[in-house]
Amino acid sequence: MRIIGGELKGRVIKSPPRGQGYVRPLQDKIKGAIFNILQDKVAEANVLDLFAGSGTFGFESLSRGARQVTFVESDWRLIRLLEENLRLLGLEERGLVLHGNALEVIEDLGATEKMFDLIFSDPPYRQGLAKMSLLKAAECAIVAESGCWITETHKKEDLPEVAGGIVFWSRRLYGGTAVSFYKRVS
Repeated sequence: MRIIGGELKGRVIKSPPRGQGYVRPLQDKIKGAIFNILQDKVAEANVLDLFAGSGTFGFESLSRGARQVTFVESDWRLIRLLEENLRLLGLEERGLVLHGNALEVIEDLGATEKMFDLIFSDPPYRQGLAKMSLLKAAECAIVAESGCWITETHKKEDLPEVAGGIVFWSRRLYGGTAVSFYKRVS
């Protein structure tokens, strides 16, 4: 995998071996489209990469000027890979890797009143985790004022229009993949 924009553009990051079935890396086409939509929201943002997998969204955010990225992943193999990539890119001070169930981590972050400007959620498809994590984020108030929630799902997954103060504002389709954008409103 490679970083497609920002100060680290063209740098390759290590990814898990193909065929292991536990990671679905964000395609460059989709990644580019997301960052074109977000544009100026990334610089100096505090970012949460839920269901991080190989960390594609988080590393791209760091390359484009995010202040800090918190990666959340439950698989120890991927935790080690995320930490290794942070070291290889010299980003250890700007990245934090948390091991755990994403819904439980959202609760923990909410309990400490941690808030994020951008949250990217890329859960396994068709397990209801996209909806559950969005609702949990709204309940735990981890989306900063004017913050954005971006989730990648299968195009047939249903998501709510509103979750607490988080409101749907756009959906883009890329083959069988949907990317939905939400923003927090006051």
